[in-house]
Amino acid sequence: MDKKTIGFVVQLGFGLVALGAVVRQLVRCLNAGFGAVNFFSYFTSLASIFAALVLLYGAANVYNHKRATRQYELLRGSSVLCVTVVLLIFGFILRDRGGGMLLPWVDIMLHYVLPVIAITHWFLYPPTIKITVKQALPWLAFPAVFLVYSIIRGAMTSWYAYSYIDPSQPGGYVRVILYCVALLLLFTILSRVLLTARRPKVEA
Repeated sequence: MDKKTIGFVVQLGFGLVALGAVVRQLVRCLNAGFGAVNFFSYFTSLASIFAALVLLYGAANVYNHKRATRQYELLRGSSVLCVTVVLLIFGFILRDRGGGMLLPWVDIMLHYVLPVIAITHWFLYPPTIKITVKQALPWLAFPAVFLVYSIIRGAMTSWYAYSYIDPSQPGGYVRVILYCVALLLLFTILSRVLLTARRPKVEA
C-alpha cells in the first residue's frame, strides 16, 4: 500500500474504533445511572469525539480524492492538540481517578491509542497549508470554553468532572484559577510544537 492508502485506512479504522469506544462507555455509564450530561462534561469524551470525527472526515477526503482545505487542517490541528493534552494530563497524571467505571479497553483506546495515532498522523501527514501562530490561536477556544463551562456548571450542580476545578477543595478559587492558567499555558506550548510540522519542500 502507498502512503495515501495507509493514511486512509488508519483514519477510517481508528476513527470508527474511537467512536465505538465512546458509545460503549456512554452505554455503560447510562446503565450505571451516570447521567449523559456528566459523561459529556469530561474533556476526554469531547476531545475523543472531536478527534474521531476529524479522522473520519480526513478519510472521506482521501476516498473522494478531495484536497484538504485550510478549515479542515485548522480543525485537525485543534483536535490533535486536544487529544495530546488528554494523553499527557488525563492519560498519566489523572489516570487513577476514573472511579472504576471506565472500561479498560476504552481507557487504553481514548487515553493512549487515539492520541498517539492523531499525533503520529499529524507529523507523518503534515498540514497541506502553512498555519501561522495567529491562525492557531482559535485552538485555545475549545479548552477555554470547556473550563468556563465546567466551573459554571459545577457551581450550579455541585458536581465537577475534575477535582482541580472544584473550588471546595483546599485553595478555593485561587487554586482553580492557577490550574486553569497552567492548563491554557500547556495548550499554548503544545500548539507551538504542533506548528513545527511541515511538508518537505519539493525541489524545482
